[in-house]
Amino acid sequence: MLDANTGFVAGSTSKFAKTTNGGLNWDTSTAYSTSTTFYCVDFVNSSTGWMSGSSGRVVKTTDGGATWNLQTTGITSTLYRIDMVDANTGYFVGSSGNSRKTTDGGTTWTALTTNSTATLYWIKMLNANSGYLCG
Repeated sequence: MLDANTGFVAGSTSKFAKTTNGGLNWDTSTAYSTSTTFYCVDFVNSSTGWMSGSSGRVVKTTDGGATWNLQTTGITSTLYRIDMVDANTGYFVGSSGNSRKTTDGGTTWTALTTNSTATLYWIKMLNANSGYLCG
């Protein structure tokens, strides 16, 4: 939720939903042309957001979810969580210890060293350089 009224959820078959009335109603749309299960959605403001999901897919919107663009992640396995600190800096984690960081809004993603091949399910960044992950 961005505020008391506006929120987003990710889902299967490339779907996502948006509410503008605190969850009383949800408008469902398709975010990507290929069937993808999206596990996480993270918006930094009402316009700019990302979703991460199966097959290493990350999609980004800059118009509140009206259109989504596929980003190149360098990953082909499932990405379970994306956490954007701001419109430029963010992280994702997923299967086989995969984790990446962007500092340019997702145009490029740099591999991080976790010293683990375990599936990473969750990441929460406190700021651009400090955070927590679990698997």
